[in-house]
Amino acid sequence: MEIPQMQTIVGATIITQICLLMMQFIALYIMKQGTPTYVRTMPTAASLIWLVIANSLITLVLLLFAESYINVWKSAFPKINLPSINSSSSVMWTFILDIICISIVVFKTGGSQKSPFSSIYLILPALAIFLNEPYSHIIGYMTLVSLLFIVTFYFYKEPEQDRANDFAQKASEISYIFVSIACFTLTTFISYITRPT
Repeated sequence: MEIPQMQTIVGATIITQICLLMMQFIALYIMKQGTPTYVRTMPTAASLIWLVIANSLITLVLLLFAESYINVWKSAFPKINLPSINSSSSVMWTFILDIICISIVVFKTGGSQKSPFSSIYLILPALAIFLNEPYSHIIGYMTLVSLLFIVTFYFYKEPEQDRANDFAQKASEISYIFVSIACFTLTTFISYITRPT
């Protein structure tokens, strides 16, 4: 059984980041469309899009400068000495930043009970397994996800005005369905491309 090379793992992590960005962006857009105009000034879907984009850019830079991946595109700039990051560290920090970003998005969009983004919590440790992360990292991700899931479950308080809004509820349900199916699809895809040959 052949274990995937670190370059393949970092490449698969980049694909994961792009897919997570697209999932979150589409779901936040759906939620924004379902939010009444008088609520859109609150820190909801529209402002969270910028958080998701910022997190994605930071994590993509971490991955693009990973030791095992920088040589893929470094040949385009042969006269520039580009710094690199330890590949294992760049993947680890990508997961940690993703977990923190998702916890903020989950908290701001209904907590773990109602947020359509709760599914992303649950796939991150599984994706870490598929991406051959060390056992200690996987345990750390599981612990962090579990703690933040509980915190966002118990400490989210739903605003009074949102409870009666049927259109916003419907948009949240559509986002939840989309994110759940997209998470399942992403997990399946990453497990397929990183499986031992």
